[in-house]
Amino acid sequence: MCFAQNQPNATAAPQTSAPVVTAPPASQNWQDQYAAPGWKDRLTKLSPAEETKFQAWALANKAPITDDYDMRGFYKEGLATSVNQNDGMPHFTDKYKTPLHESFSGESKYSRSDIAGPKWNSKDQLVAPDGHVLFDEPAVVAARKKGKH
Repeated sequence: MCFAQNQPNATAAPQTSAPVVTAPPASQNWQDQYAAPGWKDRLTKLSPAEETKFQAWALANKAPITDDYDMRGFYKEGLATSVNQNDGMPHFTDKYKTPLHESFSGESKYSRSDIAGPKWNSKDQLVAPDGHVLFDEPAVVAARKKGKH
């Protein structure tokens, strides 16, 4: 899951530009231990012309701009979304998840390179190197669906 907008406390700005979604961060204890030092300084920066194009792209593609995902990096690299098999929503690669993301993994460019990070298993669970489940995506999706009814 890559959408802070699916979190119950998320708020969105008016749609005059690309969607901007900010949610208060949950406890980030486990994410912090896997975050690369200075990761915030490495977020993708765009020139003013690139930023204008990015904003138009994000609006046209309904791509959320959140603190927990470096959507500018995703855009600049020209990557494509896939569909998340658990919720049917667009999914953006883990490569640009920041340590603020609820399912920040070792696949992120913002994870530490000196230690093993969390990895996804075949059950769509994010598992720490010691084997315990940090994030159970199917369970989270089911709980969110249940909460909507």
